[in-house]
Amino acid sequence: MINFIFRCLIFATLVIGLLTAIWLVPDRISGETFQHAIYEKHDALERTGDVERRIVLIGGSNVLFGIYSPILEEAFGLPTINTAMHAGYGLQFILRDVGPYVQKGDVLIVSPEYPHFIGDGAYGGYALAQVTLIAPESAVYLNANQLVNVVSDVPNLLTRKAVSLVNKLRGSKRTSSVYGRGIFNENYDAVGHWDLPAISVKPVRLSGHINLEAFDMLRLFCREAERKGAKCFFNYPSLIASSLANSDTLLLQSIQKEVEGIGIPILGTPERYSFVDSLYYDTHYHLHKAGQMLRTQYLVEDLKAVGCCS
Repeated sequence: MINFIFRCLIFATLVIGLLTAIWLVPDRISGETFQHAIYEKHDALERTGDVERRIVLIGGSNVLFGIYSPILEEAFGLPTINTAMHAGYGLQFILRDVGPYVQKGDVLIVSPEYPHFIGDGAYGGYALAQVTLIAPESAVYLNANQLVNVVSDVPNLLTRKAVSLVNKLRGSKRTSSVYGRGIFNENYDAVGHWDLPAISVKPVRLSGHINLEAFDMLRLFCREAERKGAKCFFNYPSLIASSLANSDTLLLQSIQKEVEGIGIPILGTPERYSFVDSLYYDTHYHLHKAGQMLRTQYLVEDLKAVGCCS
């Protein structure tokens, strides 16, 4: 009986060791999805660390697919980096991921998705587990509750990563897609979908209860950024017009009220940054080329209106 238990312990140790090794194998170079570019965005922030001023775009995919940085660079003469990736990382992770790179002179434009302020959206979901698999060192930004949620997704994630590693060893490659690593321009805006036809987007309804802690996260981030000599601006996300009209009006008003209480300049209104459905690509936050251009022009106008970047 003792020998059997001993063998079981050895087997369990080997399995745990193998799973841990798979988890810790970095995907910095060979990863195929757009999320693997988190390293490249970090590198871009480090490369521009010696400039006096720069614009840093922060948020989920409403920013990734919603802004064309060269327009901002031309308007203000400042290097611009789009750090946005996936709303599913949660607001807490998004802010903590960018925080260490914030420096004096930075113009930080933060545009969270509305669900970041509703329920548990600030803490992330399945995508958060994905990014910790891609960049294991990012787990240091997670709190206890987030770690529990990530652990629950471990079996599925490890299976997918093991299959990916085997395919790489065999030399096989997946076909690139609009959500592949090659969708970015040099500013890390998503532009790989520009020549593709739009996909019909069904309206969603935003409802639920606001999470006051999410607003505290943003307040503390901006306070720390200003302590470093940076400046924060809030920009409403580009929620498709049909979804904005379909959502809980009182909820949206509550979000606006709490955002105003943070005490940072606000660029535009929810209505100004909600565009007609024909300007979207495949989700209620992802703008197509014309939509990206229009939103960025609005952003230039609103930044100038508050005296920024001159």
